[in-house]
Amino acid sequence: MSGINNRKEAYIIYEDILPEAIKRTAQAKQFLARGEAKNINEAVKMADISRSVYYKYKDGIFPFYQQETYRVVVLNVRMDNTPGHLMAVLAILAEYHCNIHTLNQDMPLSGIAAATITMEVSEAQLSLGSLLSKIQELPGIISATYIGELANSK
Repeated sequence: MSGINNRKEAYIIYEDILPEAIKRTAQAKQFLARGEAKNINEAVKMADISRSVYYKYKDGIFPFYQQETYRVVVLNVRMDNTPGHLMAVLAILAEYHCNIHTLNQDMPLSGIAAATITMEVSEAQLSLGSLLSKIQELPGIISATYIGELANSK
């Protein structure tokens, strides 16, 4: 019954045992993702590989962090509508190595501002409870609550 399950087996392999062509393909993909290369031709030239090598391996090599170590969570923070409170929250998120994807701040009502923050967090470096506690300890913060996480973000 081959062909019924097209799911491929995935492995974690240390970089030092990978063939040079695979390592350079990953490097070319990074050049493209970061905008350092404008197109595939430029990326393969920078990585010193041929286009055929790139196309052979490009769909099979991904940085480890994209596969397992990060998740995307959503927080809601309510605070006094005073300059600097949101910036203090963002400083805490930076301290915890959170990578903000979206930040939506509502119009203040009755002197209270609300912000919804969607961010990528490293599970190895984050205790969500301690992050929320640290935010709630800030002056002017009314509440910091975990709303949820995006499906399939682990």
